[in-house]
Amino acid sequence: MNKRKLQRAGKKKTADKANNSDQIMTFTAAQTAQAALQNKATLNCLGNFIFFSTESGEGWMLDHRKNCALKLAANGTIENYTILENKERFQVEWKERFRIEGEKFIASLKGVETVFHDYPVDAIAGLITMLEEKQNSSVQ
Repeated sequence: MNKRKLQRAGKKKTADKANNSDQIMTFTAAQTAQAALQNKATLNCLGNFIFFSTESGEGWMLDHRKNCALKLAANGTIENYTILENKERFQVEWKERFRIEGEKFIASLKGVETVFHDYPVDAIAGLITMLEEKQNSSVQ
């Protein structure tokens, strides 16, 4: 599993949000999966990670820096996935790779590619561009 350090803002959480403050990645993944089960299209960015769900019932978490993808929901069910998280770190067991070609989102699992045509590829590509520009400007 890949490890990444998660930096948290110094804001105080309300009592309702306090339970989820230590597991923001896990919580966001679960929210995205639930939205997919309800056939709601969502798109969220948390740090360098992109979460999205589609009206066709798919839900994903993406790491654009390594083209890693984790399917959170598909075909009306929540997928088996692993995100381990504490206050300072989290680990994601990435199962797939992804790429965007034109209007197609392509996921690859163990060398088998699946092409999705109904994904918000323009919005995902726009977020990736924004994140890369932000990263490049902070490096300079």
